Amino acid sequence: MPENQLTLEELLDDAVKTQRGLIPTLQAVQKLEGSLSDSVIELVAEKLGRPVNEITEVVDFYAFLQREPRGEKRIKICMATSCNAQGSAAVLEKLREELGINVGEATADGKFSLEMKFCLGACGRGPNLEINDEPYNGVTPDVVPEILAANRN
Repeated sequence: MPENQLTLEELLDDAVKTQRGLIPTLQAVQKLEGSLSDSVIELVAEKLGRPVNEITEVVDFYAFLQREPRGEKRIKICMATSCNAQGSAAVLEKLREELGINVGEATADGKFSLEMKFCLGACGRGPNLEINDEPYNGVTPDVVPEILAANRN
């Protein structure tokens, strides 16, 4: 049965049977569930016969594993020194205000999530942000509503 048709329990039983590695198992679980909540981590630990704290440490260590659901559009704002000196804190505050969420959260409709990154590689053109890997450079708080409106579709 294809992975996208498995239940969480079936996926974990298959991971045990095939001796799938922990990280590929967590990636598959995240793909199925959308994120790795505490209850999901507890079930993974139980099924794999591993301590909950071990699974939690792995999830918290790897940036591609998420404990909270991500939005359809992932907004990443650069908070490195160069962008911060150019005003990224004010852009972040405007994003939080417009979206009604904090860093690490997703909007109620699942459209956007907000993340901080420490260098998006365009230091001289900051403040920088990306939405699903599309770069926006020289962003000011004034243009944040326009950027969000263009990405609501």
